[in-house]
Amino acid sequence: MMATEETKRWLDRERAAQRALMAAKRAAGRDIQVPPVRNPRRRRQCEKDDCLWLRTYLPHWFSSPFTRNQRGMVDQFMSRIRHGGWKAYADDRGGGKTTCIKGCSIIGIVRGLTRFLVVIAANGPRATLIRRDVTMEFERNNLLAQDYPEICAPIRSLEGASQRARAQTVDGERSWMEWSGSESQVVFPTVAGSKASGAVFAAVGIDGGIRGLSYHGLRPTFVAIDDPETRESAASEIETARREATIDSDIAGLGPPDRQMAMVYLCTVWSSISLALRYTDPREKPAWDGERHKLLEQMPERMDLWERYMELRQMGVLEGDRGGRGAHAFYLANREAMDAGAAVSNPYRFDARRLEDGTQKEVSTLQFCFDTAADTSWEHFNTEHQNIPPAAQEPEVLDVDVPLILKRTNGRGRGLVRPAADYLTAGVDVGARAVHWLVLDWHRAEASVIDYGVIPVHSPLEVQVEDPGQIQAVQQAMFQALVEFHDQAQAGWIDEETGEVRFLDLALFDVGYARSSMDEPVWALVAETAGK
Repeated sequence: MMATEETKRWLDRERAAQRALMAAKRAAGRDIQVPPVRNPRRRRQCEKDDCLWLRTYLPHWFSSPFTRNQRGMVDQFMSRIRHGGWKAYADDRGGGKTTCIKGCSIIGIVRGLTRFLVVIAANGPRATLIRRDVTMEFERNNLLAQDYPEICAPIRSLEGASQRARAQTVDGERSWMEWSGSESQVVFPTVAGSKASGAVFAAVGIDGGIRGLSYHGLRPTFVAIDDPETRESAASEIETARREATIDSDIAGLGPPDRQMAMVYLCTVWSSISLALRYTDPREKPAWDGERHKLLEQMPERMDLWERYMELRQMGVLEGDRGGRGAHAFYLANREAMDAGAAVSNPYRFDARRLEDGTQKEVSTLQFCFDTAADTSWEHFNTEHQNIPPAAQEPEVLDVDVPLILKRTNGRGRGLVRPAADYLTAGVDVGARAVHWLVLDWHRAEASVIDYGVIPVHSPLEVQVEDPGQIQAVQQAMFQALVEFHDQAQAGWIDEETGEVRFLDLALFDVGYARSSMDEPVWALVAETAGK
């Protein structure tokens, strides 16, 4: 009996020892040891110059030297992080505004310049991309990890398993980190000596839950508003007013009650009624200290040469010169004269890729500007890159009468092609209820309508439905309508003089849906009729 009790006590002691050993091993596995800074000198030097910091630690984002405008954007951003205040800054689309926001956000966090930083984007998906890009730098950027190990080592130790953060310790102390990929905000690890201890970073859409954004009583100290408009919202007075109210009330009220929250608004001016136009106008919003910048600051002196360039580029498309190489050769031969008098804000804003023929696609920002205008329009270029939106237009009143209609007809029979026509093209507008099509014949740069039609899409369903089966039914009905158009195109059109059958040289399809899956019937048609 005594032996049995002794054995039981011995077994209890062994089990307790094993449990203690396993608990110690688990605790040791959760505990992170922070390595020393790899290059303290590099870190100190970069922290004296924000642009140097960005070029050093984020070279994949900031690969070109900073232009005057870009350095000004960084300076304005970092000045508000350090000293407070509001700033609205309009630059050209594609000029690096979002990249600037992401990079400066990382500086603000690692250097302890702000405790709670929020980025607000035009919608939820864009906000998610920004948050992912920022957090991935702490997970994958080796140079950042070498010089800021007190921040990166605990984050990297998770190895993508965010649940490990709950029990993580650093030198025996809880890190209190929150690093979930599914949440709109993350909380940086609390580590002795880390200026980023407990910092919060959040990215949300302006159409999401903004009011009352906080973390355990901590409220945002800095907000970066990243182009919060879409093309559709910028064209709607109702939506513009709604988003303005969100900024002035919901966003501006996020900060702590004892001081004004700092804010930066980076944007491109979409339209004459857009938010960006108002916030960058000191007369409309003086507190925002607005600025607007242009990509093409000064037009070149020889506009006659550039007009010839644009004509060569546009005509080249019709003649099969898709890369505009004829216009490109013209620019290279006359570059000195064509560059004279021009000034651009970003000399690196062009596509330097090599094309199939070995030539460089573009060799200057000035060429990029005129390529964009030639391929789209000056209105598009001015809106996207100059922050000069088109003036608001009054509703058009149509005064249609019989003489006007007769004046605009070509006098030929339907389906007949001019003898001098060089090409036939078609424009096809793909809708959920009907497919509208129009055929043009071209002689040089002059086009004439020769045929048109409407093909019903036999589907009773709405495009906005969420059921996959219903969406598939709509796609199938659209595909059948497109096949009917293809059959008509295969029959061709008749040359008015010779009687020969002419076929399309080019067909362009417009699928104007926010739901990307609605372009699938077009691709299905292309796949099925390739070579036919």
